[in-house]
Amino acid sequence: MVYFGALIVLILVLIDFTRLQIPSLNRTVQFFMKPFIRVEEKTQLSGLSYMVVGTYLTALLFPKEVVFLSFIFLALGDPVASFFGVLYGQNKIGSKSIEGTLSCFIICTVISAAYFGFNNFFGHRIFITVPLAGLIGCLAELIQIKNFDDNMTLPLFSGFGLWVLFYIFSFAL
Repeated sequence: MVYFGALIVLILVLIDFTRLQIPSLNRTVQFFMKPFIRVEEKTQLSGLSYMVVGTYLTALLFPKEVVFLSFIFLALGDPVASFFGVLYGQNKIGSKSIEGTLSCFIICTVISAAYFGFNNFFGHRIFITVPLAGLIGCLAELIQIKNFDDNMTLPLFSGFGLWVLFYIFSFAL
């Protein structure tokens, strides 16, 4: 299964890379994907390529309890941060906004509370671990590394942070 996943990731990234090398293919992809493609993705790898690499590596490196929450942070925390950052973002931290980061913290905290509570993780320590997990999610969204899209770094960084959180609070994975 690991090799099949790696093959799928490789094929998707190669298709995206090939699109950039063949102008007519790139124009066709841009035509059909116009509502979804960002301006900078017309001449660079798309966020999808980074996302499949990031999610694959996260699934490979971390336990399923951590992977699931990292993927939810990516699926909900990142777009919520973008939405509120674009709409209300006045105060910047690099290219990100405090308003977007705060909204990411809120959604990741709520998601963590539901996930930990539903799965009965951490018992009475849930009051400590939930806000820490929310902080991990928003920091993973906030961190920017040159030439790496946050669709790749967010699941990896949140996966690592959550794995450490689970370890520190002695939750056996």
